[in-house]
Amino acid sequence: GITLNEAKAIALKKVSLSASQVKFTKAISDTDDGILYYDIEFISGNYEYEFEIRAKDGKITDFDKEKAEVKASASKPSKSEYITSQKAQSIALSHAKLKAEQVKGLKAEFEKENGLAVFEVEFEYGKYEYEYKINAENGKIILAEKEID
Repeated sequence: GITLNEAKAIALKKVSLSASQVKFTKAISDTDDGILYYDIEFISGNYEYEFEIRAKDGKITDFDKEKAEVKASASKPSKSEYITSQKAQSIALSHAKLKAEQVKGLKAEFEKENGLAVFEVEFEYGKYEYEYKINAENGKIILAEKEID
């Protein structure tokens, strides 16, 4: 089998990029139908790359490249142009089709990633853990993950 770092290297090699040219946004191991694989995502230039790499042999089972939704950072928006953390929470909850009173540990943290302002929203419902990254400027969901805790 291969390690997570080897999976990252395979992903980079596929698109002829080096680690210094990309910003990893996700690198986790996951299982699908009992098969261990790695979810690797990174941004380079104006593109976002997503890979699913099988852990046992390093085979790329899924690959996607799309234009990243990154606004030109010429004009740094002021804090008032961001959505509120309450708004970020409600976006995440409505995406999960849940209400605030149904979930545990609801929290939203404001962060800057690559000059992009995001809210990381997390909560638990039943045996699932939800994690969202929401663009703080326009409220778009950048990442939505649901994992069994």
